[in-house]
Amino acid sequence: MQRTVTLTVRFTLWSIQLAVPSRCGRWWNPSPIRRWCGLVAPAVLDPEEDPDAYNNDDDDDSNSIPLPVRIAAFKTILSLPDAFSMKLARRMVDNRNMTQALLNQTVSRVLSSQRVEALVEKYTAPVREFSSDWDTGLLNVYRADFLREDTELLNGRKLLSEAQLVMRNTGRGDAAFCVISGAEDGVVPLRSSQRIAGLLGCKCVEISQTGHLPMDETPHECARSLLDFIQPRST
Repeated sequence: MQRTVTLTVRFTLWSIQLAVPSRCGRWWNPSPIRRWCGLVAPAVLDPEEDPDAYNNDDDDDSNSIPLPVRIAAFKTILSLPDAFSMKLARRMVDNRNMTQALLNQTVSRVLSSQRVEALVEKYTAPVREFSSDWDTGLLNVYRADFLREDTELLNGRKLLSEAQLVMRNTGRGDAAFCVISGAEDGVVPLRSSQRIAGLLGCKCVEISQTGHLPMDETPHECARSLLDFIQPRST
């Protein structure tokens, strides 16, 4: 279940203000501020507006639960009083095979068993660190996203338009976007990332043999893609 919680959660922003020496030898900041926004495996599109955004090629299987049904069930859980929703959340996590959940989102054939164990440790660490209240925080985050009355603000395409507007208005210099996607992403399919790139008028970088976690599966390739995006514009 993927949705954009807030603009700051899903968008990684770089704001770089260049400093140059003045004639008197002091450093000063010129007016142009260059801003770049890199989106990695972005779950931005609204599934109700773009119903095929998160459907995989194998979603036609008779055992697959339609996405609208899953969303409705998820909203029902979020609407329950804490006494019930907290217990459900903990039960779902306690009964979930975290290793298999990770493998379902990655290209497991390129990950060593040690790497898989390290990633499971990384993603389950917050549950252990905040063992008494992680469920409260998690549910409140999703409630802020799914149960808001101003649902128009959560419209995927509108969110992208707002992002473009914010990028233009917060800097007087360049503003550019880049989308990075794993070629074998089963959560946010490549075609969804390509559509987002098209709406933003930017490039979609495809990383081969990579699933939904490029920053963990192929970190060097992901970092290189971001640097290749930033560096030509910083000169």
